[in-house]
Amino acid sequence: MNEEKESHNGMWLLTILFITTIFIILSLRLWYLQVIQGENLEDIAEKNQIRIRRTTAPRGVILDSAGRILVDNRPSFDVNLIPDEIPKEKKDEVMKKISELTQIPLERVFYKIESAVKAGEKYKPLKLKADIDWDELSYIETNKLGTPLFIDVSVKRSYPFGEYFLSHILGYCREISNKEMEMEQFKEYKIGDYVGKTGIERKWENKLRGIDGEIQVEENALGKAVRTISKVEAIAGNNLILSIDTELQRIVEEAFKGKAGAVVVIDPRTGELRALFSNPPYDLLKLSRGLTNKEWDFFIKDPLKTAHK
Repeated sequence: MNEEKESHNGMWLLTILFITTIFIILSLRLWYLQVIQGENLEDIAEKNQIRIRRTTAPRGVILDSAGRILVDNRPSFDVNLIPDEIPKEKKDEVMKKISELTQIPLERVFYKIESAVKAGEKYKPLKLKADIDWDELSYIETNKLGTPLFIDVSVKRSYPFGEYFLSHILGYCREISNKEMEMEQFKEYKIGDYVGKTGIERKWENKLRGIDGEIQVEENALGKAVRTISKVEAIAGNNLILSIDTELQRIVEEAFKGKAGAVVVIDPRTGELRALFSNPPYDLLKLSRGLTNKEWDFFIKDPLKTAHK
């Protein structure tokens, strides 16, 4: 009986010793994390930041009378930053690096950022440069450390039948101007947004434009997303169907190759516009990004005043 009692007491002692040992180990670990590693962990936590990324809504697709796509969307890699994340104590140094990485003049970088701050958007992503190529993307990603730059994906227009086809009718989109930003109809737009400038793109801007979404992510010090906190899906714009007959339009364009002139074809039974052509056409892609000085000079000197060569 005494042996059983001693054995039972021994088991209790071992259990208590085991629990005490675990408690001591946990206490030491907690002390190590709080005291020894506390400053380091606090630094890591501070470098992890919550970032709100805007997801651009695709514009509505434009189709002809037979449902053929005339204007579509494609992905575009854009350079963004959040103005408030530029360190105040190193502002000039960081701004200079941003200018060098993006190849945007320093004064233009200052202007865009200051405009965003004045508009009350210093906590929101600001698009500095749109539609960069793979070489630019690789260079910026490799060298962006120390800046608040990050790459995001938006959408740009593409033209399945070519960038000159129906150019006068379709029109083009480009970044919203300072003058447009002051207009009532664009009060909901942000710096860096794309807007229809001419033709159908301009006329039906409010229908073609969608509603942007938003994703909230936590990023580490290297700008890598570590987790998604919340997400609101973007809503695409409305598609638009034209009365234009693509095959008829092609016939008209072929007939006017190398000649200046204009043609309007209307269905007398319905009054629908079936073809509309003006030669010379213009390059929708070039106008979307903006003509270089060389391209503009050529456009002015060209006998047919065309921007497509």
